[in-house]
Amino acid sequence: MALEFGWHPAMMIGAWPWALHALALAGLMVAKAARFAQADPGDRLRPALATVSALACIAFALTVLLTDAALTLALAAVVVSATALDRRFDLPQMTGFVAAGVLALGYRLLIQPGLPWALEAPVLEMLAAYGGTLAALLGALMLGQSRPRPRAQVFLESAAWSVGGMTVSLTLYHAIEAYVGHVPKEAHWALGLYATIWIGTALAQLERLKAGGALRWLRAGLAAVFGLVSLIWLALGVTLGNPLFEEQVIHGLIGVNTLIPAYLLPAAVLLAGALRLTHLRRWLRVVIGAPGALLALLWLGLVIRHAWQGGTLMHTANGITDGELYSYTVGLLLAGAGLFYQSLARSSDGLRRAGVAVIALAVAKVFLIDISGLAGLVRVFSFLLLGLSLAGLAWVNRWAQTRATPTPEA
Repeated sequence: MALEFGWHPAMMIGAWPWALHALALAGLMVAKAARFAQADPGDRLRPALATVSALACIAFALTVLLTDAALTLALAAVVVSATALDRRFDLPQMTGFVAAGVLALGYRLLIQPGLPWALEAPVLEMLAAYGGTLAALLGALMLGQSRPRPRAQVFLESAAWSVGGMTVSLTLYHAIEAYVGHVPKEAHWALGLYATIWIGTALAQLERLKAGGALRWLRAGLAAVFGLVSLIWLALGVTLGNPLFEEQVIHGLIGVNTLIPAYLLPAAVLLAGALRLTHLRRWLRVVIGAPGALLALLWLGLVIRHAWQGGTLMHTANGITDGELYSYTVGLLLAGAGLFYQSLARSSDGLRRAGVAVIALAVAKVFLIDISGLAGLVRVFSFLLLGLSLAGLAWVNRWAQTRATPTPEA
């Protein structure tokens, strides 16, 4: 490594001769590992260290020779090889190598060549790099189940979730780009996909906090940085890239269109993370889930707007018709009812309160906006029905609160 950074031998003697130096050193390490295994049948430390050295030399040789996609796949194969060696020969020291390999893969998929390369590369080459890495991580997870390596499993599992999200997001990006023909400036769907990738990466770092260790604060810091990046993309998508404020075309059918990757997909990832990361403090899970719920509500509102106004000019000057206005109320009531149902299914007081808040928002909208346009007996009966609905809501809320609170034993 010192020669590589200080002298750049590949520029002096060529890539292949320099890579063969590393491979020759890898062969020496393999021979030493075999010898140590014979000499130390009861102690796996020396064979493990020699094996890690051999894998590191192989990985180094691959970095000298291969292209971007091929190198990423080769590093993923090295991680699988390390897991397989641990399974075959019981080498617990491989956990550190697997963790280092996962970090190297994350660096390649995100930074260098990273997302800029994935957005510009041919679709099949991108799928080979990201999909192949995902397949390798899943394979390593399966191989590692026979050995109790909790830290390695946490790294592999979190990386698999993150790379899976990247693969789906990038595939959607290329599919929409092919359908649209180009990527408009500040396209709402592109901003949402960028945010989804960084959200998944931040959640992966939070997942790795379960492993503990000296790097706990580093992982928390990386999660905060990645979360801030995703927040920037989300803010751009909600403001400058929002079809309500920027003239953009909504491609697709009503309910199945580019609003899904723009808002519903990042919302789903945030809500899934809030539900999955049970080892985090409750307030932090609320901080993760609350933006997801708001994004889901925004998506619902934009879907209703798209249904009534069409997809060519979301900030049209046609105004809001009565049907569109009442559709927003129905949508809020359905969202609140869905949260109520989930609160009962999961016995969650937080979901119950969220459902009450959404329904209260719908009621406030009815009072302040919907009924203001009515007159005479229609307005009177509307107030009567609204009062009966509020009474029923109070009863259902009390019943749900009673079910969510465990009865003390006598």
